Amino acid sequence: MLLLKSSSPLPSDVGYFSDGSVEEFSRLLTPEAIDNRTPQQLSLLHVVCAGQGDSQVSKVSLIFEACGDDVAKKKSLLSHLSNNGFSAMHVAVYKGDLALVKSLLDGGADPCLGGRHQLPPLHLAAMIGNPSIVQVWCCPTIL
Repeated sequence: MLLLKSSSPLPSDVGYFSDGSVEEFSRLLTPEAIDNRTPQQLSLLHVVCAGQGDSQVSKVSLIFEACGDDVAKKKSLLSHLSNNGFSAMHVAVYKGDLALVKSLLDGGADPCLGGRHQLPPLHLAAMIGNPSIVQVWCCPTIL
C-alpha cells in the first residue's frame, strides 16, 4: 500500500489514503507514511487534499496530530512541493474545497507560498474564480 511503513509506494494504492474511511486512514497512518512520497513527489497531505469525501478535513487533522510537537515536520509537510511545483494548499484550492483550505490555514499553511511557478495559492483561488477561498485569506471574520 502507498505510504505504508514496510512497502514501496505504488501510485495505484493512493486510494487507501485519499478516499478511504477515517478509521482505515488512522490505522494506516504511521510516521513513515507521513515521510514517504509518491513518484510524483506527492506527500500524504497532497494525497489527502486530492481525495474525495467528507472525511478529508478529519484526515488532515490526524496528520497534524501525528506530527505532535514537531513544528519543523509540520512546516515541511505544508511547504512541500510536488514535481509539478504545487503544495497541498494548491491542491485544496484547485479542488475548491473551502473546508480543507481552512484546515490547512489553521495548521499553518502559507497562502503566499509561490511554488516552482511562483503562483501562490491565493492567486490561484482568484484566477479560478473562487471568491469564498479568497475571502478566507482577505477577510476571515466575514465567513
